[in-house]
Amino acid sequence: MHVRATFWFENHGPAAKVTMAFPDETSQNQFQSNEPQSNRHIIDNMMSAVDGKHVTLSHQTVTGDKAFEVKGVWLKTVSFTRGQTRKVVVDYSAANGFAGSGYVLNSYILRTGSTWRGPIGKCSINVDWTKIKKFSRPALTFSKYFDRGPGPHYRVWRFGHRRASCVLNNLEPDFDLNLGMIDRFWGFTLNGKPVPSWVGISDFDEPVKGPRSDIQIPFWMTRGFFGQGNSMENERGKGGELRNLRLIDRSTVEFNGRRHKLRRTATGPIPPFSEQNSMGEDPTYIHLRDIVKACRGTYRYDPFTELVHITIPPQKRLSRITARPTERRRHKAR
Repeated sequence: MHVRATFWFENHGPAAKVTMAFPDETSQNQFQSNEPQSNRHIIDNMMSAVDGKHVTLSHQTVTGDKAFEVKGVWLKTVSFTRGQTRKVVVDYSAANGFAGSGYVLNSYILRTGSTWRGPIGKCSINVDWTKIKKFSRPALTFSKYFDRGPGPHYRVWRFGHRRASCVLNNLEPDFDLNLGMIDRFWGFTLNGKPVPSWVGISDFDEPVKGPRSDIQIPFWMTRGFFGQGNSMENERGKGGELRNLRLIDRSTVEFNGRRHKLRRTATGPIPPFSEQNSMGEDPTYIHLRDIVKACRGTYRYDPFTELVHITIPPQKRLSRITARPTERRRHKAR
């Protein structure tokens, strides 16, 4: 990962020398290296310039209570005259943050900007993954540290071909930017909302197979994909709820109490109902488009944004059928 950050700092007081610190290795990255903590840092090829002139940097390990949040900082000294505005550039490369088998989570710390004087007038973020071929389109999310709640809504992003950008104004951030990617394609929206990339993570099987216009996914992933049994369930709306989704045989699927024939048969072994929502070493793959069509929904791949857009109308559920009073009496008399 390559990062280039540009800052404009204005001095509102008398002439001063300021020590600036740039954070290194967040908690998402701390298991990436087996080196001793004192020798470990994720950032490589670190450089910085002030008004176009390179400055000397030093690395310092952070210990104590703050060590869980940031393992180290890069330090430099910058001089300001009264009222002076200076342009500070930071440029570096960093190893991908390890977050599980087949999954990486890269983070850019924004929350330290809240310690500056007043709000940040304008924060522009540009993400470019044109040179990344191995991993999926990144899931771009703002999140507060240690599950303290969400950051800005994902709709602040504007997407181009393998690029994304956003502008945040009058910002006092208490959140960071996370870029989650998995090994292989993962870029889906369901009823206008993104399907989180962690739904596609598995220690054993491939997240998807086949062309993006007609993806196959392991059947065990369908439960999380359509919003059942995870934190996205309430956010996806009625159209995203396929209850009790299970595979009856290779060409029949059941959800919301109804059975539907699939256009194409599933591949791989059909596990017992009790094991169909668990990942395994030899999964059953099913065409995602066929489940969507069974719901009378739409499946559309956009090659420009590299997204599969899925819409599903609200689904009706069959209510339980109860025996009539006369049938109950007959059963009791036997």
